[in-house]
Amino acid sequence: FRRGNLVHHLLEILPPVAPHERLAVAQRIVRQDVHGVLPEDGDNIVGQILAILDDPEMAALFGQDSLAEAPLVGEVGNMVISGRIDRMVIAEQTVRIIDYKANRAPPATSRDIPPIYLRQLAAYRAVLRRIYPDFSISCALLWTAGPDLMTVEDALLDRHEP
Repeated sequence: FRRGNLVHHLLEILPPVAPHERLAVAQRIVRQDVHGVLPEDGDNIVGQILAILDDPEMAALFGQDSLAEAPLVGEVGNMVISGRIDRMVIAEQTVRIIDYKANRAPPATSRDIPPIYLRQLAAYRAVLRRIYPDFSISCALLWTAGPDLMTVEDALLDRHEP
């Protein structure tokens, strides 16, 4: 739990920091007692986060068109859905939802994603479809242990939509 909170915090704070300053900033954050992680775990987490932020394929996820920890509330059918999207990118008639997973290794394929994660993404997508009816909405899981960015197919999410 603490590991996941720290990963989320670093991925929220570090993207706007100049690349040459990220290591020092991340180390200062990780060493704060409030996070309660062992030094070797903190070093491992910092390495994972910097690998993500330094990956050219993931750069767009953390650019100016992205929002960190975006609050979301909406109605779908007779349900009220409330949550916080880890990272959301809005650009060129497209909304991309990225949910971070820091507590486990990535599954081999999207078919092996735990159903609870699929239900969460499907619910977020359903709300965003109402907010952005003319936009394409896509969802992905960012497994920080890889790092591995896994796009989740619409057909898979359709089976879990509220």
